[in-house]
Amino acid sequence: MADYTKPSFDATILTQDALGASAGSINFDPVKSSMNVQNIFPGSSLQVGQESVVFVVNNTGSTISDGNVVNISGYDSINDALEITLALSDTIANTEVLGITTTPMIDGAVGFVAVFGRVNDVDTSGFVEGEVVYLSDTVPGGLTSTRSPIPIQMGHIGKVHATTGFVHVEIRELERSIFGGFSHTLDQTFTANVSAAIQFNTNEELFGISHSETVNNDEFTFDNEGTYQATIEPQYTRTTGGGTDVLNIFMARDTGGGFANVTNSNVKLSVNAAGITTVSPLTVTFAVNTGDKVRFMAQVESSNLILDAFATSGIAPNDIPATPSVIMNLIRLGL
Repeated sequence: MADYTKPSFDATILTQDALGASAGSINFDPVKSSMNVQNIFPGSSLQVGQESVVFVVNNTGSTISDGNVVNISGYDSINDALEITLALSDTIANTEVLGITTTPMIDGAVGFVAVFGRVNDVDTSGFVEGEVVYLSDTVPGGLTSTRSPIPIQMGHIGKVHATTGFVHVEIRELERSIFGGFSHTLDQTFTANVSAAIQFNTNEELFGISHSETVNNDEFTFDNEGTYQATIEPQYTRTTGGGTDVLNIFMARDTGGGFANVTNSNVKLSVNAAGITTVSPLTVTFAVNTGDKVRFMAQVESSNLILDAFATSGIAPNDIPATPSVIMNLIRLGL
């Protein structure tokens, strides 16, 4: 059987800059114990087994800096490369992250994006060595140590430095919290046998759902598609009268062609006495696309039925908070 000579690689020069190597040259880095393959960019190489990169092109019209977080935006047939754009943790669509750029790219230029491993020579000032970093929800392409409600963990900070810092990229898509808490601080009255939208004039908590407290405050617009669950708790009182009155609470949805009632979403509440305040929750699970809207509707058989709000009462420390006429919680299920 023939003998084969094992190839050996220069382990005395540790940087590609010092090597002056051309694209495709290979050397061994004894410090990191890796084979380094020089690519087409001066001072940039692939550490085999310790990082993974993707060949991309910047067709955004602006320069994308080294160390920016990017998404895939398309394909460039001329360069046979994926097109990229800056990522931002403000909507689910903008958090479909590819990785972090390893070289600056002017408009029309090609480069590499690290999907795993080390990105060198980036500004990591302001961070702490070893801390987790996430995609920013305020700076396009930026990193932050603060977890946003749509969190994408990008990796960890290695060296902290304004010019020679590095980030270890290890992308993790964490649970995406999209939610809203809403209420209405005033009484709400209705005309008998006429469906009317329930109003909400207070946003207690809100992320990923659009709702105005003053303009069309009966509408909720979804910034992200998915399956949601809403729990609405109307507090209703029959002001006067005898016999049985009925309150119906149900949901209507607008997918682009106007609002229509959602099948099997109604709860029918019977009231047999005046002056008794009752809370009856309705929970609905439903799917929406981005831009869809929902309303929660009420219809009464008598105008004597109202949604009843109460002011703060008592004296501290034994005071009681104000009671809204309706409270609703809205959350997205899953990722």
